[in-house]
Amino acid sequence: MLRWIHKASHKSPSSGNRSWQGNEAFFHFTRGRFVSNEEFEMSQRCVHFNMNKLAQIAASTVDSRCCVAIEKYPDGQYTKAFLMTMEDGKQVVAKVPNPNAGPGQLTTASEVATMEFARDVLETPVPKVYA
Repeated sequence: MLRWIHKASHKSPSSGNRSWQGNEAFFHFTRGRFVSNEEFEMSQRCVHFNMNKLAQIAASTVDSRCCVAIEKYPDGQYTKAFLMTMEDGKQVVAKVPNPNAGPGQLTTASEVATMEFARDVLETPVPKVYA
C-alpha cells in the first residue's frame, strides 16, 4: 500500500541508484522481544521482498525520478511501514504486511477500504492510497 504525504523535506545525500536490499532491519522485526516462542514469533514478523522495486514503484506512482531515502517506522505487529523520500522532496508511506497478518492482498484491501470509508463516508481527512 502506498500513501503520498506531500510536505517539505530535506534531500538525502543518497544516490538514486542505491540498492536498498542490504539493510536487513527492513525485513525483520526490530521493535522488541517475545517471552515465549520467540523464534516462531519473530519468523511471523519477518518478510523478504524487493525493496528496490518497492522504491521504484513508489517513485513512479508520485511522478518522481527516484527514491533517495528510506526510513523504517517502528514495527507494528502485523505490518512494516516505511517513509520513502523522493529526489523532489515528495514523501510516500509504504506498508508491507507480515506473514502473521493473514493473506496480504486481503489485509491490504481491507485497510484501503477502511480508509476510503473514513474519507468518503465519514469525511475524515486520510492520506490517499495510490497503489
